[in-house]
Formats: sequence, C-alpha cells, structure tokens
Amino acid sequence: MIGNGVASVSGALNLMDPVAAMLTVGLMELMVRARKHWAKDRGSHLGRQLLDMTRIGLLYGLLLEGFKLL
Repeated sequence: MIGNGVASVSGALNLMDPVAAMLTVGLMELMVRARKHWAKDRGSHLGRQLLDMTRIGLLYGLLLEGFKLL
C-alpha cells in the first residue's frame, strides 16, 4: 500500500520521476541505516519490526507498480 501511495502521489503532483526516485532511494537508505543501528541489540523490538515491514512493503509496492507499466 505504501508503494502504491508513493507512485500515485508522484504521478498526481506531476513530479519528475528522477526526483521521486531519488527521494524514495534516500528514504530506503535511511531505513537501512536505522536498521543497522538497532541490529546491535539482540532482543526483539517492535520499532525494528515495523521498520522492516515498512521497508519491505515499500519495495514490494513499487515493484508491483513497475509491473503495471509493462
């Protein structure tokens, strides 16, 4: 749902695709770096799990949007 929303908003606002892609890649990079920070703890954290699910959902949604264009 997140990936669909990102693609819909960038299309509705007529944002240039490279700008939307740069923002999305930057957001994903921040999520990965935050995940590395939490990886030092061995316990299970709700925040880390939510971050992982958000990251996977964003990637999955963007892949589905890409396949819609084919």
